[in-house]
Amino acid sequence: MAFRRGGRSVLRTRLLARCLLPIGTWQELVFFEKELADDVPAITAAVPLEMHVVSADELPEHRAALEAAGIDWERMAARAALGHRCTVVLSAGRLVHLRWLADTAAWIPELRATIRPLPGEAYVYDAFTPEDARGGHVQPAVSRLMISWGRRQGYRRHIFYVRGHNASGLRIVGKIGARRTAVVRSLRLKWKDAAWVTGLRPGRSPRLEFEPGTRLRSLGPFGYWLGPP
Repeated sequence: MAFRRGGRSVLRTRLLARCLLPIGTWQELVFFEKELADDVPAITAAVPLEMHVVSADELPEHRAALEAAGIDWERMAARAALGHRCTVVLSAGRLVHLRWLADTAAWIPELRATIRPLPGEAYVYDAFTPEDARGGHVQPAVSRLMISWGRRQGYRRHIFYVRGHNASGLRIVGKIGARRTAVVRSLRLKWKDAAWVTGLRPGRSPRLEFEPGTRLRSLGPFGYWLGPP
């Protein structure tokens, strides 16, 4: 099933994660950039969309729709308090999509690292489409709307990642014409506060900073070892 949905890459990622589970957590994050000046083909969702990109002050207006979809309100409010903006997409008053956008530092839990967008960049993350709204081109249609919105706000580029096992997410990326910039793989050990990471490129996208006190030791062509001082 994984092969039919996403090909060899998705199947490999899922098998690796399963095989390595006894010793640690395997993550594969595929990073992309989307230049907002580039046109995107017209994408129409199966339902009418009403998009709101909101700040912390505006988010409570949508609390009822968010909680009706099972979204944790306290977590949403805490994230908005950091200055990140939430894209709430409704159809007939019902939540059909949600995603976050930050042009300052944002946390990537899979890597225990912070990503820092450059001026003119916006980091888009944690996209969510309720199960009953999937399959109707909602997410790629929202991506197109967000590109238009980003242009009006003066952004030049969106940066984001898709998990390597997410076949549908990788297909959606192809629809909007984003460019892959890196594949970061990580094996975090269960019995030790340490991880093996590959795909990092210092000074290039994605620009990541690890937790304070993390020791980053180069292993040459085999990546990096992350551990305590």
